Amino acid sequence: MRVALIALGVSLSLWGQSTVPDDASHFTDVGNIRLTISNFGTLGTGFANWPAQPSCEYPRNSGIEHLFIGGLWVGGLLRRGGEEVIAVSTAAVDVASARYASEGFEFTPLTPVRIRSSLPADPYYTPEAISHRDLIVEFTDTNQVVPGTGQRIPNHEHPLGLRVRLESFAWNYPFADAFVILWYTIANVGTAPIESVYVGLWADAVVRNTRLVAPRGAAFYSAGAEGFLEEEACIYEWDAAGDRGLADSYFALKFLGSEPA
Repeated sequence: MRVALIALGVSLSLWGQSTVPDDASHFTDVGNIRLTISNFGTLGTGFANWPAQPSCEYPRNSGIEHLFIGGLWVGGLLRRGGEEVIAVSTAAVDVASARYASEGFEFTPLTPVRIRSSLPADPYYTPEAISHRDLIVEFTDTNQVVPGTGQRIPNHEHPLGLRVRLESFAWNYPFADAFVILWYTIANVGTAPIESVYVGLWADAVVRNTRLVAPRGAAFYSAGAEGFLEEEACIYEWDAAGDRGLADSYFALKFLGSEPA
């Protein structure tokens, strides 16, 4: 049995940018897990670039995928114009196909993807790096129209006013090559306080061997099973009935903690 783990940490700070092209072409390419991270808040590719690009592949080069798409969810109460508004901003939702700027994809990029490495021989080496491969992005929910396109984000009527920095860390050590750490720093850059804040990481997990079955159609997505370990703050998914033991792997999300900034 193998387990591919994405671990989550959150830092909260409740307090006109130029157009940056959206970029979902980068993924963790050290260690044994290859996870795509975009600069508009999504995790995974929705298999939009399959088989050329992994969504969340583990072990690397195995063709065993673990994630359709996922992303940050933040909700809270806003007081605007004397009224109390329940608002939620989502980076990704359950869709039949992943298409940027569709309903529920409510974050837009603030920065290009920044890449760092702590490995001296790596072309992205810098002493500022935390891991063997850092991917760093920033994005916001403040735009109701995708910058540079004129395209409205459907039903994104009440942005919370968030600026989010996501840093991902991955290593190639044999004892640390099956997880990616995600560290979110979330700041309120809007004009109103956000009360009763909730933060979550949503994921449409699917564990299948794409060398046996192409990632499309109901049959591909209907073979999984899920579980939750309350004491570990961990949810997980596995292939229960699909690939006859040829996708003997688990996908898991574990909450590591949060702290106010």
